[in-house]
Amino acid sequence: MPRFEVYGETDVGCVKRRNEDALDYVLRPDREALLAVVADGVGGLPGGDVASEVAVRAVIEHGREALLELESAPDEEALRSMLLTAVKVANSAVQKCQLQSPELKSMATTIVVALAVGERVMVAHVGDSRCYRQRAGQLLCLTEDHTVAQQMLKDGVLSRSRIAESPYNQVLSQALGVADRIDVTVSQDSLQAGDVWLLCSDGLNKALSDELIVDELNAAAGLVDASRTLIRAANAKGGEDNITVLLFAPAIQ
Repeated sequence: MPRFEVYGETDVGCVKRRNEDALDYVLRPDREALLAVVADGVGGLPGGDVASEVAVRAVIEHGREALLELESAPDEEALRSMLLTAVKVANSAVQKCQLQSPELKSMATTIVVALAVGERVMVAHVGDSRCYRQRAGQLLCLTEDHTVAQQMLKDGVLSRSRIAESPYNQVLSQALGVADRIDVTVSQDSLQAGDVWLLCSDGLNKALSDELIVDELNAAAGLVDASRTLIRAANAKGGEDNITVLLFAPAIQ
């Protein structure tokens, strides 16, 4: 069973006054199972920072106990159920906070959660926070943004070449806190020695192209260096949004 190392940081960026991103992780004591989460509070609405913190805390509190109960080789359905439950618990926690604080009734947040155990990584997300995998020097995005522009692309209304410049690229089609029922996207992938996995808020990927992200990952001396280098690079490009980077990888034995 591979053991994991993990590191993450968040930064307010160069423009915004408040950091509405949040991140956290829980590593099982044997380091053979990991749950990592990044959330990005929806800007322009009161309480984005509260929504992201509430969602992350709910996932971690649910996941901490669930990780301890995982079998050494859990099946796909068990992992999927764990992730779906964690995200739904987070959605309920955000909605409960809305009811308790009427001034926060419109708050919402994206979320991306990764569960790594054995040779499998499963990812769940709502919104446009992303998960990437670096393998053999190549970068692959494993999530598909829940934005109106992305849906227009799938419907054939918008071309891929125009998606980045579309105003609908900034409009979420899904987020936690906006409805009782959410459509969580879950995917899974294999884990290999040498992989590096990246969870991030859109403040990173909107500042840096995939090519720049993988260049920084390839050049970094470990996860701490990679995290800080990516944040510096995003800020050097203007840092127009909050930037959150959470990296994990199989530990070198």
